[in-house]
Amino acid sequence: VALFAREVGDSATPAQARDWCQAFDGWAAGLVAACTALQRPGFDASQPAAQGLESVALLQYLAAEGFAHLHAPEQSVLLCTAFMGRFTAAHAGALAACDGSQALLNGLLRHQGFLEASPPYYRVHAVFRRFLQTLWQPGSARTAILRHSASLLEGDGQWLEAAQLWAALGDAHAHADLVQRLAPRLLAQGQGHGVVQMIRAREPDAAARDGGP
Repeated sequence: VALFAREVGDSATPAQARDWCQAFDGWAAGLVAACTALQRPGFDASQPAAQGLESVALLQYLAAEGFAHLHAPEQSVLLCTAFMGRFTAAHAGALAACDGSQALLNGLLRHQGFLEASPPYYRVHAVFRRFLQTLWQPGSARTAILRHSASLLEGDGQWLEAAQLWAALGDAHAHADLVQRLAPRLLAQGQGHGVVQMIRAREPDAAARDGGP
């Protein structure tokens, strides 16, 4: 917080600086990126962090410094897993249709600051993942990767995340089918809140509220 506050100077209050640091959730490389992006026109640290994370200046910096210099197979793996909050090497290989996803991810883990691992799962920091999602233009390719991701999430037991993707796709049938299949089991386990969350995934603001795409 002190570092960020020092960099932004009078352009943000201490409370706003804390807000930004919380938005980056301890991601040191992301905070460095934000501080650097502050030097570019269009980046306003006094705006709410949730809006600032979408700023053109920050997204351009992440594109130039965190993505453009990566090799094509690394870019592909990151892009294809952009809609999964956590994923395995097998998930990445299936989505990117490539061999050697484990080696690619471990290489990124060693040399980049935006990937974390908690075996067998990997996780791209939420801010960088949001940037990756912006690189997907509306169309058949984005729809296909969302559908594939939702299916993999279902198979992995990440049901809320799968429900969010089906809802984002506007696939009411797949969303309802998932809820109907899982509701009896979750209710029997006393996980009624999980059922409510899956149902609410179809609400217009659910993705922003729950961290979905």
